[in-house]
Amino acid sequence: MIDYQLELKKLNQLIKDAEIGVLPITQTRLATLYDTRSMLCLYLYINPSTSISQIRKLPLPSNFSIDEIDNDPQKLKQKLQIQINHNLGIYSDLDLVHYMLLQLQPFISKNPVFAEFFKTLEKYTVLENQELTKNLLSFGNYMVDCLKSRHTFSYEEQHVILNLAQICKNRRFFQERRYLWPFEELHPDPNDLESPFNARNVRPPLHRLLQAVSFSIVYVSTGFGSGPGLGHTLLHLGEDKGYVHINGLYNYPIYISDAHFRDFYLDKWQKRVVAIQKVHVPNPDAAMSKLVQLCQTTWLWGGPLHNCFHFCKQVLLAGGASLKEIEGLCVPNHRVLQQAMIDFSPLDLSQWTPPDYVQFHEPDSNLQMFKSRPIQEWTINPQQRGELLEQMISHLGNLYVWQKPLQKARLKSKLEAVHKEIEKSDSAPEGSLSKRERIIQKMDQLDMYTAKAVVRSLIEKIISNSWPLKLWGGTVVNIVPAEGGDAIQKTVPRNMARMISIYQKHLMKGNVDYINILNEICFIGYMASLENNSRWTAYKGRHDLTRNFYQLFNQMIKVNFDFNNHTKATDAEPPKELEF
Repeated sequence: MIDYQLELKKLNQLIKDAEIGVLPITQTRLATLYDTRSMLCLYLYINPSTSISQIRKLPLPSNFSIDEIDNDPQKLKQKLQIQINHNLGIYSDLDLVHYMLLQLQPFISKNPVFAEFFKTLEKYTVLENQELTKNLLSFGNYMVDCLKSRHTFSYEEQHVILNLAQICKNRRFFQERRYLWPFEELHPDPNDLESPFNARNVRPPLHRLLQAVSFSIVYVSTGFGSGPGLGHTLLHLGEDKGYVHINGLYNYPIYISDAHFRDFYLDKWQKRVVAIQKVHVPNPDAAMSKLVQLCQTTWLWGGPLHNCFHFCKQVLLAGGASLKEIEGLCVPNHRVLQQAMIDFSPLDLSQWTPPDYVQFHEPDSNLQMFKSRPIQEWTINPQQRGELLEQMISHLGNLYVWQKPLQKARLKSKLEAVHKEIEKSDSAPEGSLSKRERIIQKMDQLDMYTAKAVVRSLIEKIISNSWPLKLWGGTVVNIVPAEGGDAIQKTVPRNMARMISIYQKHLMKGNVDYINILNEICFIGYMASLENNSRWTAYKGRHDLTRNFYQLFNQMIKVNFDFNNHTKATDAEPPKELEF
């Protein structure tokens, strides 16, 4: 028996949340809630002593008429009850059954077991609600038994069975509907709430993290919001164990339950599951330990290279997972994006490896130069200067990673040349010994040396480029060359001026720490990219060249991760200035 008084209470709260924007909901569903609330009020108002004339004086629902009623309030109440039950049914078990049938449909022709599942489930669409609840529970157990007793199911088939069995087993029918939570759960625990604005700062509950039994990567479509448009990944901790993910610039990872993910998270952000990849983790205790460790500290989001997937990856690698197995979701490639646009159908990503992504991208000669030639030896064709500069900025986050082994090889080559020069003569040529010592020092401080090369190259490109700022202005900066000399004035975009200012501030110190410079520049570039990527912030006429610099600067945040463990030696002498 439905408690209509409780339903009215829940509807009032839902409508209130929808009207103030707390609960994102479509206008069609909101209109249905309005009509249902009006009918519930009228239904509860009618009692044995109520006359039809009293009812006619009340405001009636927009889609309801009493002209057909022969002045009988009880017949009117029966009609209201039918319509109310129909409206509530939009969010009820029958809606879920139809969803489950859709998930089984693609497998009917491939596997007779799924055809049997479909026929059994189809019968439940005509049952009364109480019978439906009971039968769905037994149906879920039946599907799990079939999965255990047979070994002929494919990866996708196994996932569908587990997904539907989980829904049958855990969903609280009647009390919990899409956008229709029990009244006491309309405002869940603050740690479960999703916010793109990162309003909270709470560690996820430890007891939830320690219950992990298996691990999967769940890939969902973009939905709506101010975040990047490349989809999102969550780490699933096992059946009924919940999810952990990161969704803010600088915040603790977030835990959400399975029920919250199914019934609230996906609908609220208008997302859908695109792919699920179950990952074999030989040492789940180590993975759990790493997960707990990561959840005790705040996370700095880093765009394409330090993001939601990287969070999952760190946990899985700590548990001994194969890098090849989990690398398939690293870049949302052509297959994932196409799948997100077509329909929900989980992909089997077990054998999905990076080469699948490479086939959609032709090799670029400039990128090959970035990866194969030290930055000091680059030659620039004047006619292609703009294109080369744009590509350099676009891949600046990877530039440090690519350049580090190249810089090491370059220094080794120089060292060998000095050794040969010394060996050829009876006495070491003047200055050769000190030159050798400087090269060895650079090799010992390869991180610092590479960071210096990247920073100087970046600053030089900013200074040498002509930024189109005549219409909307810029910031005039006084630039003092690193080699000394008179200061020059240059008009550059505001955030680039801050980068130059940081660079010159460090140059004024006795010892320059280029790692710190790179980290500070990373953060400025990333914050600038957020301002220009956000759908809530207009570009205000910003030229493409400047805008692209900020947007593609996301990748620089990779350096933040590479240097995460870099600390200054407090007792030792600071490193000497390196030659570029």
